[in-house]
Amino acid sequence: MNITIAPGPRTGSIRVPASKSQAHRLLICAALGTHPVRLRLNGRSRDIDATAACLRALGAEIEVQDDALTVSPIRAVPQSPCHLFCGESGSTLRFLLPVCGALGEPKALFRAAEIFWPLLAGVLTLAVTETPPEETALREGENFFGAVRLLVSRTPAAGALALRCGRRQVLTARCWRRDDRLMLPDSRGERSVKRLLSERGIPPEKRETLPVFCVDGALAAVWGVGVDRRFLPETSGENLYITM
Repeated sequence: MNITIAPGPRTGSIRVPASKSQAHRLLICAALGTHPVRLRLNGRSRDIDATAACLRALGAEIEVQDDALTVSPIRAVPQSPCHLFCGESGSTLRFLLPVCGALGEPKALFRAAEIFWPLLAGVLTLAVTETPPEETALREGENFFGAVRLLVSRTPAAGALALRCGRRQVLTARCWRRDDRLMLPDSRGERSVKRLLSERGIPPEKRETLPVFCVDGALAAVWGVGVDRRFLPETSGENLYITM
């Protein structure tokens, strides 16, 4: 189609659609937040609808109005595999991959439209690695250490491992090392973690995935073994409670 535009002044008005780039990000931030959010959008697109549908599959509640979306944050990721259809939206796939990783989603199935990605069409599956990382920082809330789910809280919980850790200190988890030593409350001095694991009947194959907790780099506790004397919880101190 050919259109000829003659020179001269122009008058009138146009409707500028909402920025898809910003809308993707606003939707995801709202879904990962703590309170419901209302997003005003000057028009939607299939790409934005694809991101909204994926976030619903991950547990967010999103209501559509004429010019707005009301987003209630994700409270819990569904236990069953999440099927995420990205349609023709490359941004949806690009943004949701790290989101699933941050949520610790154990299994997410991504699908793309064949007409748009003939070479990439199919299913992309994310799975939690069974091998723990060398060392990872833990935050309050849900964490993953390899395939192990760790819940860290300032509130006492039944069966939790309790240790002293200030709010400005850094709690990390890693695998045990051959030179690790722990000073338990009932021992006269430091003892080899390897020997302590053996005394507690923990088989070698399970030791490799057992989390060792450190506070500011110092060994503080070993799951299934105990807490170092220097990091025992205090009544008046700042304690962390870890469940696995």
